[in-house]
Amino acid sequence: MVNDPSNLQHRMNQALDQALPEEEVERLREQLAASSGNSEQWQRMQQVDQLMRTTPLVRPSQGFAARVMAAIERLRLDELADRQISVGVALGLMAAALLTIPFLSVVLIMLVSTLSSPATVTALFQGVTSGTSYAIDLVADLLKVMRDLVTDTPMVPALLTTMIPLGMVWAWLLWYLSGRPGMKTD
Repeated sequence: MVNDPSNLQHRMNQALDQALPEEEVERLREQLAASSGNSEQWQRMQQVDQLMRTTPLVRPSQGFAARVMAAIERLRLDELADRQISVGVALGLMAAALLTIPFLSVVLIMLVSTLSSPATVTALFQGVTSGTSYAIDLVADLLKVMRDLVTDTPMVPALLTTMIPLGMVWAWLLWYLSGRPGMKTD
């Protein structure tokens, strides 16, 4: 436990903070003298500690807070709410949302299945080297992993079904920002 790197790092930090008893400091010095790598790390830590202790604190310039508050007050948030968005931009945003959400969901499922299953990682490497014949096996394995993911983690289908409410929110947002045509009264 004495040669544990995280324990050594912790003891070096304590020594820099003068929170290490003197007998521990001596043992630390002996351990550092035995290893050139640890000794170099100790020297770098001491240099950084010295820089941190001797570097003066920078105070904000005179009136900084007042300038920031004035800039915040000058923001016209009402103008952002009253902006009119063209139909092309609205359709573009809706298309981007409808294409991005399923793509990101597929990427998320593949990432989870790849990182949680060493067999899938192995299968991916074999698929790269095996060629076309293995591609069919890879698709079957991916479907199995996805089926297992759906049965083991019921939250994933629930998250995937949130695409419908998100689409509704996007539609409402686009309707709202495009001037609410159904709400006009003359």
